[in-house]
Amino acid sequence: MQPIGDLLALPEKLRAQLEQDQRLLQRVRGRLPPPLRAHCLYVHRAGEVLSVLVDAPAWGTQIRFLLPKLLGDLSREGIRSCRIRVYPETQIRLNPVQQNGACPRFSRQTADRLLETAREIEPQHPHLAEALRRLAAAGTAED
Repeated sequence: MQPIGDLLALPEKLRAQLEQDQRLLQRVRGRLPPPLRAHCLYVHRAGEVLSVLVDAPAWGTQIRFLLPKLLGDLSREGIRSCRIRVYPETQIRLNPVQQNGACPRFSRQTADRLLETAREIEPQHPHLAEALRRLAAAGTAED
């Protein structure tokens, strides 16, 4: 059984942990390129492991490409590894392929993220960027 003093101190400990996570989030965002900063929603440190919460798989992938530099910068603070977690702001539910074989549709927000990713990778991967633009157009096109 825990002493009552420990239970009363719990809210203070939680507030301190949240404040620490907020400071760490600002440091992590400061090391990311501007387009990625808004998509990094939350970070939490557990020992040597940093958990990063993003709002879409595409942003998580981009952060994974930056992990060597990010971990190098954060290694002075004792962080050795990172886990990326995706927590979409909205659940995107695709309709199953219809009887006529039509493609499932997705939201305008998803199409915008595809187009934004295409712009970001255009110089290094023009063919992939073009495929993402086609996908965005096909997934939102009206029949």
